[in-house]
Amino acid sequence: MIRGFLLVLCLFAAAPSVLRAHDPYTSWTDLRVLPDRLELTFTLSRGSALRLLPNADKLAPITEENFAGYAEPLRIVAPLLFFLAADGKPLRLVSATPKLGDEKDLIFVLVYPRPPAATLRIRADYLRLQVDGHVGTVAAMDPAGQDLGWGPLNVDEPELTVKLPPAK
Repeated sequence: MIRGFLLVLCLFAAAPSVLRAHDPYTSWTDLRVLPDRLELTFTLSRGSALRLLPNADKLAPITEENFAGYAEPLRIVAPLLFFLAADGKPLRLVSATPKLGDEKDLIFVLVYPRPPAATLRIRADYLRLQVDGHVGTVAAMDPAGQDLGWGPLNVDEPELTVKLPPAK
């Protein structure tokens, strides 16, 4: 009896992360402020990722079998997903790597140059291409994993501002 209860409890505890990966109404971005770069790990469902591409309604669903054909088009649209500015100066995307996640999701690893201490504005431009009601959460942390700020973003409020600590 107790073993069954613990199993059910564990399943409910794991459910939010599994649901988040498949939910077309949510996406998640971790912004890691590292000594030499800013690294965004952007996760969304494969169906939501498909909406980032032109003529999405005419494209086949993204699967493990056909992902190789989608990797380059997704990499090409990557610079349009987010707009980052440090003290008002835009940051240019250095690299973008789309890959399939463990669940039925897609992950972009986006790398930007590391500015000095500044106010960083993150605008989630990809939200304009998502279904009505889509919420994208962005969480920023320093190299030690300390919270710099987070917030739920949507098409009407697509920005988060955080203070960047000095680079060490």
